[in-house]
Amino acid sequence: MTELALPDLAADLRGLYVPQFEVRIEGAGLPQDVLRDVIQVTYKDSLDELDSCEITVNNWDDTGKRFKYIGSETAEEMGSGDASGARFKLFEPCSKQVTLHMGYLGGMTLMLTGTFTTMTPSFSDSGASTLSVRALNVLHQLRRKRFSDNFQDLNESEIAEQVGERPVSRRDRSNRFPMRICGNRSALADDERLPLTVEKNEFDIDFLWKLARRKGYILAVREAIERDGREVQPGHLYFGPSTGRSSCNTDPDTQDSIAPPPSHVLAWGKSLIDFNPRLTTANQFKSVTVNGWDRRAQRPISETIDFTDRELRRLNCDLHRLIVQCDPREELVVDLPVFTSREAKQRARGLLLDQHKQMVTASARTVGVPALRAGGNVRIEGIGTRLSGTYLITKSEHTINDSGYITKLDIRREHIPSTGEPSCPSS
Repeated sequence: MTELALPDLAADLRGLYVPQFEVRIEGAGLPQDVLRDVIQVTYKDSLDELDSCEITVNNWDDTGKRFKYIGSETAEEMGSGDASGARFKLFEPCSKQVTLHMGYLGGMTLMLTGTFTTMTPSFSDSGASTLSVRALNVLHQLRRKRFSDNFQDLNESEIAEQVGERPVSRRDRSNRFPMRICGNRSALADDERLPLTVEKNEFDIDFLWKLARRKGYILAVREAIERDGREVQPGHLYFGPSTGRSSCNTDPDTQDSIAPPPSHVLAWGKSLIDFNPRLTTANQFKSVTVNGWDRRAQRPISETIDFTDRELRRLNCDLHRLIVQCDPREELVVDLPVFTSREAKQRARGLLLDQHKQMVTASARTVGVPALRAGGNVRIEGIGTRLSGTYLITKSEHTINDSGYITKLDIRREHIPSTGEPSCPSS
């Protein structure tokens, strides 16, 4: 776990005063004259949306008195192969591969591999003319074609891994997913297998998000991890519990661990610039009951999960009293298409977990740290026992401009006491 006190962070990232970025289009870096036009670079990721980056450039040539990238082009220039024609086509949303690295002098991190999808010029009589161009990551290509499929006798994690291995069609046997999908070891082994799950005319990415929400899981792109010169975790799309380790992890020292990747520490008064938490008991329930129908036994199913459940007992346990003792909401009862008691119990657990994880949320702002990304964890310290702890990053925004490099985070508290911490108080 890395504590990000500002002096230590400056040394670790080789100086916070020289933020850098690199944009490559089809493998080539931006020309120097284009690089000088860049006003701002922003990368965003989220557990619920595709990763994206936005590059804003000056679009006005004060010497030539014309627009540089869009707005002054002629048909002849667009058809020519000279420098002016190439410049007008540079940011076109035309399936060009784009990579973005961000970081500091001496070390940058790959943030996104994707394609340009949108150009948004601004023509103003009161300010500078600019062009904003947006790129989406490689998962964007999953929105090109809808699929219908069925999965028998598989749990959600197994279904997710199979989606990543399915071919595009009978004629095109290549994988329709651009990267490997990896579940969580415990979930793959323990989750209830479902008699039948249907994907009906859906984009694969939307189908996976639906499966994840049903279980209270997350879907997050995780970059490759190397240790001692070898790859212990390839880059992949993770599907599983937010506190879980990917099945893609090949490190023999940690492959059976369910602990999340190491957290960074952001402390108030040290590395946190802003921290705006929200603690609410609205929409919190003491228990969740799922009702269904057992087709084999021809009898109703009803399973209830509350805070005595082993998975819920430790999560944010210091806040359980606010729900159990202080809030009158007793029970959430839902009817769902479940086929076994075990499946009903898992769905109830997922619903209550999802609600409980929304109890403490926050927005935070710190110096730019490329490693702080959606799906990762961060530890917040220095703001009291109820608000300090481990948080899951649900959104991140990394911006480099004339003011430097700043990272903004949306986070939710998912704290489980570790060894050496005080044990959970009794509810």
